[in-house]
Order: sequence, then structure tokens, then C-alpha cells
Amino acid sequence: MTLDPAVDAVRTLTDLARQTRLRGGAPEPVDFAGEAASVLAGVAANIGGVEELLAGRPGSWEADLIRQLITGSVPPSALTDEQVPDGPHGHHWRTLLEAQRYAPAALRNDADLIPRQPGVYCWFRDGEPVYAGRAASRGGLRKRLGQHLDTGTDLSHSTFRAWVAVRKLELTRKAARDREVGVSADQAAAVTAWVDGCEVSWVALNTVAEAKRFEHGLLYAWEPPLNDD
Repeated sequence: MTLDPAVDAVRTLTDLARQTRLRGGAPEPVDFAGEAASVLAGVAANIGGVEELLAGRPGSWEADLIRQLITGSVPPSALTDEQVPDGPHGHHWRTLLEAQRYAPAALRNDADLIPRQPGVYCWFRDGEPVYAGRAASRGGLRKRLGQHLDTGTDLSHSTFRAWVAVRKLELTRKAARDREVGVSADQAAAVTAWVDGCEVSWVALNTVAEAKRFEHGLLYAWEPPLNDD
């Protein structure tokens, strides 16, 4: 994420414009106009309405176009309260939430289920997202998820497992990530048991750059509770 929110917004909307959806078994571009209008309507709702959004230049032709776009997309009553929920929202999260989910045991039994492509993934507990990340190194999703599926006492290669140890076993961050000392066998087993109560889904992508942009879009919209780096 950059220090310039306008740059972040351009990157996120560009990523949205590049996405496709399946229609009749064939890929087609997303409805970018509809998605963009929805984004602007959500921003307007968050700050109190269309006129508050356009207060910086209310009489400009740009302001008039944005006003028409938003008011033509949603009724005025929908802009009186905050529209962006405190939870996973937006195109990137919708895509990941709709992806097939797998139990850890199934993936340990058949690693071939996991693609070697770059991509993003999310761990769910009781149906709710708890941790999301990207696979952007050699080996792709199979390697990265394999590190999270490991059952050993060295948690240094899995930020997810380390944060489970911190939150559920009340270990310090340093103790959970200590590569040389590791955690005890009982502590590792407790982490594994908690992970085994989760499910994981992923979205495979063609390039590392796509994976980075997708993760950026996810965490810019909302961060799960274990994404605490």
C-alpha cells in the first residue's frame, strides 16, 4: 500500500477492470461501470451524502457527472448511513468468498488439489475469514499453503500458524516465530488442531504481479483478525 490513497484507488480499480466473470461457461469482462458506481456510492454514504463528497468543487462539470452517476445508481435514502460494512466487502473479497473451500486434512492427503500458480488465499473459521495472504514465490499456492498446513514445531515459515500461536496460546510474537527454538510439541499440536478446524479457499492467478494487486485490493478493503503484521 502506498502513502497516496489516490494511487491506491487507481490500482484497485484497475485490478477490478481487468477481472472477468463466467457467463454461460465463457469468460466476459465484469460490469465495471456498475462496480465503479457502487464504489462511489459507498464512499458518498461513508461521508454523509453526495453533496459532502463533492464539497471540494461543487459546481464543476466533474461534480455534476459524479452526482448523476451516484444518484442514478442508488436511491438517496441509501446514502444516509454508512454503506461499507465492517467486514469483507468489495470485488476482491466477493471473488475469494465464492471460491471452493477445502479442509486441511483433504489437502494434506492430496497436495495436487492445490495449484502451483501464484495467487491469493483465505483461511476461514466457523465460516468467517480469519487470515488472508498471497503466494508469490516459486511453488505458488501449493508451496505457501503447504507451509501453513505443516504440523511441526517451527512456525517461522507460516505467519498464519504463528499468529494462531500468539492469539490462542498467548505466546509472544518472538517466541512463536523463533526458528531455532520453535515451540513445544504440545503447542504445535494445539496450533495444528485449531488450523484443522478451519477451511481454506484460494484464487489462482497468472502472474506474481496479479497476486500482489489482488492481495492489495483485499487488505485495502478489510483485514481479517489474524492479519496483524
